[in-house]
Amino acid sequence: MSHDNDEKLSSPSWGRLQEDLKSALDNWTELSAKARARKSPEEIQLDEIRRLLGDLQSKIQNFEEETPSKEDPSL
Repeated sequence: MSHDNDEKLSSPSWGRLQEDLKSALDNWTELSAKARARKSPEEIQLDEIRRLLGDLQSKIQNFEEETPSKEDPSL
């Protein structure tokens, strides 16, 4: 084996390093985007509370519309 061959085997090419770095950066970008989109348990719980409050508000409004008022002379 020649000395030139030994150097090629022991040192990685710059192109390969650039490819690896680009791949790592792409993976990091994708993972960080997913992490930003993911909600924390507290955010999930807050969304559920908002939904429940909206449902309750709607039911109260429906109840008020269905219940005749005391001022209604037809009672």
